[in-house]
Amino acid sequence: MRRRRAPCHVARLLSLVALACAWSAAPAAAATRALDYLYIEANEGGSSGGHVALRFDAETFHFQQEAGGLIRLQRDDTPAFDVRYVLLDNRPMHEQRIAVSDNTYDRLHDAFTRLLFVQAAQFGLLQALAADVALLELWARRPATGAAPTRDDGLSAAFAVPAAGYFLPDGFPTRAPAEGDSAAIAALRAAVAEHHGALFIADRIAALRAALATWRPHAAALPPTPLTRDAYPAFAPTASTEYTELLTGLTALEVLARAPALRAGGYRVAADLPPLDDHERAALRGFAATLSAELTALAASTRSDFGYPLLLGMARLAAMEASLASGRFVVLDAFSADALGAPLPSASERARYFAALAAELQPAVDRTRHALFAEPDLHEADYAHLETAVNRLLEVAQAQRTSTPMRMERGLLAPRRAAWRAELVAPALPAPAVRGELLRARQTAAEYRARLAELYGYNLLTRNCVSEVFATIAAAFAGDDDTRERAMQRRLGGVVHTDGTLNFIPFVSADAVAHSYAAVGSRDRPSYRQLRRDRLLAEGSSWQVALRESNTLTSTIYHAAPYDSAFLFFTDDSVALRPLLGTANLLVGVADGMLGLATWPVDGGTRLRAGWYGALFSLPELVFANIRKGSMAWIEPDGLPNAGAWSAAVDRTPLEAER
Repeated sequence: MRRRRAPCHVARLLSLVALACAWSAAPAAAATRALDYLYIEANEGGSSGGHVALRFDAETFHFQQEAGGLIRLQRDDTPAFDVRYVLLDNRPMHEQRIAVSDNTYDRLHDAFTRLLFVQAAQFGLLQALAADVALLELWARRPATGAAPTRDDGLSAAFAVPAAGYFLPDGFPTRAPAEGDSAAIAALRAAVAEHHGALFIADRIAALRAALATWRPHAAALPPTPLTRDAYPAFAPTASTEYTELLTGLTALEVLARAPALRAGGYRVAADLPPLDDHERAALRGFAATLSAELTALAASTRSDFGYPLLLGMARLAAMEASLASGRFVVLDAFSADALGAPLPSASERARYFAALAAELQPAVDRTRHALFAEPDLHEADYAHLETAVNRLLEVAQAQRTSTPMRMERGLLAPRRAAWRAELVAPALPAPAVRGELLRARQTAAEYRARLAELYGYNLLTRNCVSEVFATIAAAFAGDDDTRERAMQRRLGGVVHTDGTLNFIPFVSADAVAHSYAAVGSRDRPSYRQLRRDRLLAEGSSWQVALRESNTLTSTIYHAAPYDSAFLFFTDDSVALRPLLGTANLLVGVADGMLGLATWPVDGGTRLRAGWYGALFSLPELVFANIRKGSMAWIEPDGLPNAGAWSAAVDRTPLEAER
């Protein structure tokens, strides 16, 4: 279940959406709440089995397979989920509305939310243990004497400090920051001295250096208690967490003491946006003053993790300083260093692709900007939304202007531009001690991952996106006076079992929900291509439109996603002709795959993969079944259901997890 997009009038498209989404049965009584069980049809690749989700109004929960074969709960905003699956993935969605009481609704929502947070903590520990291994590998690369690294770049034994890259170059402190000072950070430094004492910064720097001087890396020891789906993991702070917090706190105070200007390349100027007006300038000045006061208190915080928010806050303060000086929005470059490049359509389609994204982003930025400055008091969380929106718009503009890769990340962007610190401060260890700790750290990480796999290891038949939804539903009623089955009978109208049945198959599970639960209605949501094709058929000559839109060569709707396979005819429109069209698709796939053998040295196997995948997903068509529907590199801006969901168009990795 892997994820893999021609203008029209907004009003007419919205009318079609309303018709397509009309419920086919009467809604539940006013006193009854409802949730929706979603079945999303298959598409090629990992999506070939279909997908399911459970919707609680504005939130949609579903399970995805992650790298390494673990399955994990995801929570998406409902509009973004619909854009990604129904529009971009071009997959019809079928919904069953289930009537429940307020208490049952809340019990289920709480169960899914709790599992989301528990898994976040559990998977966070897995990342921390992997970071422990990387830290001890770094210690193993250090000269035993603690001498400076021998590599010319000075970074063979350096540590990445988050958010330090907005002020400092790689290799600091031996490499100096850029020339220039920030008056805003200098004023913050003066405020800290006034509130906490003239020697406060120097004394705290000395205390952190003293703590680091006695700090030693160590492998974590896992508690004997097993992991469960309903309990947060209990563990002491890992070595990597401790060291990151100490070194980041030290670096933040050093930046505060030095008050350097932002580094070039760490910030972006929104030169194409309207300049700041007087109201916006006054609001930014007020927010800068509020943020400065918060950072003054944060510098003296007893929290061990104060360093990153202090660095980020100072970087945002300096960006606002630049905004006020230039009269234009200046924002931090909020994309992470390892952000993936968005898979782009063919060169001939890219101009339309970028134009479609920009046309959706521009009004989204305008709305976010207006909403931000309409508030009487600005808050950092609200500022972060504008920072994210501007970054995404500037990323599209830069890729369009310079042909550089367009980076993508989902959700609210958290600026973390790191800089590599060459001075580790903490002492080196004898080689035997480091090897022993490194071996234990690797064993601990492997053991913990095995524990996670026992809970969340993906299995096509027994633990997939369907079974996990129903397991979480069952867990919601574990505390009832009745047995779980009786509780589900009473609260949901029935029970859906996945063990020993075919209900683990997405489309079968949807039928089971319709017959077993208190389903009060259903609706079928057409895919993007179906929606647009039906509109065109209603507007023009039906046979001409049908012929033109039946194939990938002449279709005006289909904007092939970069990782779609090679095929010629869409077969989801016609069941009777499917074997004939599938035969043509099979031949096209085989021919493209053969050609791909010749182009392999040039395209790295892209055509070969597209051809053979095309042949593979044409085989079901020979027996009247359809899997491949084609997915969209983009959709036209007026095809989006809301302004904030555009980012789904670019946040699509080349090979995404099971959905």
